[in-house]
Amino acid sequence: GQPDTFSAREDADSLKNGTAGTSLRRFKVYPNPFTTYIHVTFELTGSSLVTLELYSSTGQLIYHKNPSGLTAGKYNINIPTTGTLPGQTYVLRLMYEGGLASTKLIRN
Repeated sequence: GQPDTFSAREDADSLKNGTAGTSLRRFKVYPNPFTTYIHVTFELTGSSLVTLELYSSTGQLIYHKNPSGLTAGKYNINIPTTGTLPGQTYVLRLMYEGGLASTKLIRN
């Protein structure tokens, strides 16, 4: 199917404190529903610390990644999801210096 497209929400506190100089563009997460992997693509307009997290519907942290020292550019991250993940709804969050983007995903 078509990849889902998401918008980044700018965090007002980061903007107020002057830490936000980076924007997130072209944030896509697919496939949805997923089975064996989740593919995340995004573009940063400047350098930023980034955290990528996947949570179960009960709030359990399933996956956590902090790619170090990301600079402006396009990024692709594959999250392997084989194994014991049950079929349910999950939330994927991408936090960066300047905001947060999140989306719901379904495991088949």
